Amino acid sequence: MEADSGAIWLSKSCEAGSAADCHALGVMYTSGGDLPGDDARAAELFGKACDRGNADGCVSLGHLLDRGWGSDGRGLATDKARAAELFGNACNRGNAAGCVSLSFLLEEGWGSAKDAARAVELFGNACNRGNAAGCVNLGRLYQKGRGVTKDETRAAGLYRKGCDGGEAAGCFNLGVAYAEGRGVPRDDTRAKELFRNLCDKGDEAACLTLLHSYSEWPGALPR
Repeated sequence: MEADSGAIWLSKSCEAGSAADCHALGVMYTSGGDLPGDDARAAELFGKACDRGNADGCVSLGHLLDRGWGSDGRGLATDKARAAELFGNACNRGNAAGCVSLSFLLEEGWGSAKDAARAVELFGNACNRGNAAGCVNLGRLYQKGRGVTKDETRAAGLYRKGCDGGEAAGCFNLGVAYAEGRGVPRDDTRAKELFRNLCDKGDEAACLTLLHSYSEWPGALPR
């Protein structure tokens, strides 16, 4: 039985059938909060949540399987195929985070056949549902011309959308676009503003960028 009072309540609610509370309790075991980290216990709880129809539970379990288990080595080994299945399950239920996570695997061919075009589609679906990470990663694929025709103007627009949605990588990539004139007119002032805002929030890469003249750092790559 969990010692934390909130965890005790969640545990009882989970056992009574609440999928959302099974997931919430699992998060407590992975977040480094009041409960000791225990990926095996978290996976058990995420699995219960997923089996009961909670898409967040599927995504969280997928992340555990995607990266592998904790440093204690307990539990099963990394299983990217199962992770892809779980992300797909969540994505099919309308969970944008599941679509984004599945897209990363499809882009690289991890746990499923490599399919950059499908990754573009899913990142786009997530972006359209308001997921800022989906917008940023769709922009990255447009900039690289990966799975879609290269379009730096479209990429910059997606970085802006991701940045406006609170995704730091979107702000950084948009800064790169302004600094190098990729898809937008070159604007060093705007670039520095974006990097400075990120630096003020503790983004080390943005701070380092501000320390050097951008003209001395050609060919910067988006995140």
